[in-house]
Amino acid sequence: MDLVGQSAAIPTAYLAARYQLCANAELLVLPGPSHRLSVYRLDDLCTEVVGLRCEQAHRYAVTGMSLSVSSNLLVTVSSDMLALWTNPCNLPDDVIEVYSNPGLSQCVTLSESEDYACLAVDNDVIVVNIMDRKLEATLQGHTAPVTAIKVLTDSPLTVVSVSEDRTFKVWDIEGGCLLYQSAVLSASPCLSLSLNSSSEELVIGFSDGMVRVFDTRKDHAYSCIHEINTAKVWTSVISEQATLTDTIESSSGAKIISSSTGRSAYNHQQLAAPAVQAYNEPQDESMLASAGFAVLGLSILDASPDSAPSATSSFPPCASRQEEISRRRLRDILKTTGKLLVATAAYVQCFTMGSWQVEKTWDLRVPLPSQTTTMMESAGILPTPGAIMFSKSAYTRKVWCISAGALVASATVLQFHFPVATDSSPQAEQIADIDDKHWISGGSSGNLAAADQSPDASATTSDAVSVLSSQPLQPSSVLAVVPLTPSSSKSLDPTGGPGRKHPIAGGKLKSGSAPSAKPGVKDQPLTFKSKVKSSGYTAAPRTKMFAPQTKSSPTMAKKPAAMKVGATGSALSGKSAYPLSAAAPVHRKACLPISPQQSAITKIQYSASGSLLACAMARKTLDVVRTPLNSTSKISTATGHDGAVVDLCWAAHGDRLVSAGTDRTVRMWSSSNLTEPLLVFDRQHHSATVSASRAGALQKKPTTDKQLGSAPLQDDNGTFTKDITHSRFYFLDKFVLIAHGNTFGLYQYNINTEKPDDIKRYQTTNKYKMSKQFQHSTAQAITALSCVNSFNSYIVLVAGSDKSVEVFDMNAGRTARSMTDVHTRSPYLIRQNEGSQFITHSSEAYDLFLTSALTDDIKLWDLRTNRCVRRYHGHMQRAHQVGMSFSPCSRFVAAASEDRSVYIYDIRQTAHLHRLSGHSDTVSDVTFNPKYPQLCCSTLDGRLFVYNDKPV
Repeated sequence: MDLVGQSAAIPTAYLAARYQLCANAELLVLPGPSHRLSVYRLDDLCTEVVGLRCEQAHRYAVTGMSLSVSSNLLVTVSSDMLALWTNPCNLPDDVIEVYSNPGLSQCVTLSESEDYACLAVDNDVIVVNIMDRKLEATLQGHTAPVTAIKVLTDSPLTVVSVSEDRTFKVWDIEGGCLLYQSAVLSASPCLSLSLNSSSEELVIGFSDGMVRVFDTRKDHAYSCIHEINTAKVWTSVISEQATLTDTIESSSGAKIISSSTGRSAYNHQQLAAPAVQAYNEPQDESMLASAGFAVLGLSILDASPDSAPSATSSFPPCASRQEEISRRRLRDILKTTGKLLVATAAYVQCFTMGSWQVEKTWDLRVPLPSQTTTMMESAGILPTPGAIMFSKSAYTRKVWCISAGALVASATVLQFHFPVATDSSPQAEQIADIDDKHWISGGSSGNLAAADQSPDASATTSDAVSVLSSQPLQPSSVLAVVPLTPSSSKSLDPTGGPGRKHPIAGGKLKSGSAPSAKPGVKDQPLTFKSKVKSSGYTAAPRTKMFAPQTKSSPTMAKKPAAMKVGATGSALSGKSAYPLSAAAPVHRKACLPISPQQSAITKIQYSASGSLLACAMARKTLDVVRTPLNSTSKISTATGHDGAVVDLCWAAHGDRLVSAGTDRTVRMWSSSNLTEPLLVFDRQHHSATVSASRAGALQKKPTTDKQLGSAPLQDDNGTFTKDITHSRFYFLDKFVLIAHGNTFGLYQYNINTEKPDDIKRYQTTNKYKMSKQFQHSTAQAITALSCVNSFNSYIVLVAGSDKSVEVFDMNAGRTARSMTDVHTRSPYLIRQNEGSQFITHSSEAYDLFLTSALTDDIKLWDLRTNRCVRRYHGHMQRAHQVGMSFSPCSRFVAAASEDRSVYIYDIRQTAHLHRLSGHSDTVSDVTFNPKYPQLCCSTLDGRLFVYNDKPV
């Protein structure tokens, strides 16, 4: 949306801000001289079209006016009469008396059907049928003057009124009842009101600069879905612009010092830095405080039905029907939503509805460009507004902002242009055009920060970030490291490697040579039994000691065939596809108690095949449940952590999983045997391959292990000094990511699959080492980490304690992008749209991810455009870090809640579709079955609840 400029500054007979402003998509009506109403056309404001003589209908001054939307029907109200002008332009004398003696009215509005007129008279609302010229109803209940009225629907007739008593009421006129009455919403009175008929949202502006959005659907009980602090948004935008100003000044090496104060300083700033000339005054805060933050005007601009975002305009052709359906849904998600215009005495802000992110901000205290020669002598400076209203045209995509001066008897018209989405690249929307000196790019959340590029970083730039990258793996990339070789009995020599004295042979071994065998009896297993059998001397000697098995056993299971996986990680053959048109899983199937002691379940996750469900327990265990989940399901328990298990992750093939605990260790388990871990990540750099008895000798003589590269086996390989918060398999199980403090490490590992004998099975043959360590650039701690493991991706998302999210390009080994102020608090969870192996999505669908923070909504982000595209509200997360999850079909989002419920959202809508209640405790986590339309949720009392898409 762009500011075209001032269309005109029209003088009025008296202060127009004292009364109601009136305009539609074609006409503008203002108070004129000699008790007249001046009518102008918005396309040509230089000439008055007609002057309506009010003395024909009114004996007193007109205090309220309203024009119909579809036609030029005009109603005017004074304390003695409500009059109707059927055609004010062509028939200025054709006026009809509709209702007499209504009283002193503050405002009047017409319904869309042009059958009813609603008047605000002191604390009451009067509804008049203008066709039948009779009083329809009188709405009483407000305890202070009514400030704004809107007709919600025409059939049945529903009216919404806001008042200075800080409440709003919804009235059913035909039913003769009050549908809803809100509580006291704020300490400041309500001033403005706007309705969005397409998404059924009600927006109210307050005198303290707050804007609150309510859901008008009956099943949602007019709940508040979002709050916007316009003053805070303005302050953050000014702070960002001040940072940009310092950068420009430091790069230019010259500063402008002026002794002028007030608005004259703009002329000096315009010569130096036009992009920021409006924001360097030291008097900005005082001027803004004097102007006030009161929301004087609101307007909702609906998006055109055929408009689509530029991010989906250049999609490559689809390979399958599933990808086409997925792409069509992605277009619905990213479809251009409406805009919300908020006007105060100091600025006009434009917000994107759905995500409620600020898009642009215009400062009304700076010189604005003019379109005509009929401007005031103040060189385009707008007088301090006392009243503001918006008028829009859906056909020409134009928006007019009419501002009436608070101290000057004039009205200024600003023209905006609301363009239709073009076919520009999605990257063009990422970076704001700072060369436009009349607006500031927003905003306070999801800001794009430049990545720190090292001289040797020659990978993708920040404007080409995608989960599925087309860039090849660089030879110098950390992901292209040589994998660890499997350990053997030679590499497990307790001396620390070849070339050292063997404790048994007593000699020095050559490099690469094996120790010589000691003559005598070899080591054999020692067994103790209650009964000792005979040595066999009395039995007949055996004539046949060994017979090879030439035939395979009939009971031997066949080895499963390798799964064919496509480029996006979806099964292409041999698998039943996930149903795309399945309904949301809302029918409860089973309730399974996992912990008899009612220990809390912190995390749950299905394996890739959906045959196993892992549960992280607060009782220091990891439980694996075999599906289908019912009362007879087999539960296996893994013990070994010395603290609560806080995170878990399945491998891409489902044969292993890792768990992180508060004991500052990460343990890798085999899903077939949970008796002991395969590998324990308890040290920062590599596994401890040296026995404790040799630790003292190695500290005196530093050594290096050939298998572990150049990592010294001594003091720097200490245990983790900070709590481990997240652990993830990465790059198709090639690596493990471990986050602790403000860093996360990329670890490669090797698991020895050979079956050891009875003696060597207690020796540690599995090992790991750190390939590279990454650090969050600004945060003191990493609060969330996410990566895709079902296919190869270079992207790792990391959230910090400073409310930011950094995007790491592991192929380049650096930060590719940084988003600041993502939430009002630190994000504790990031979920990427990874899909499953039973469904195929378009490549663009994998660029969507969710973030969540305490006391805030869930936000849906598009990685390509670096913007929040949706917000999901309704669930409760005030103290517990509850979970959320994408459905495999990418149609639904499930969120756990502290009110013992699970909320299911349509990914295209902001309000929830279903609320699954009746759980025994706070719902801690949710997850979808990757194979079937099934939802599983866990509670803090150790129970699992399973929901299907069909009734049981």
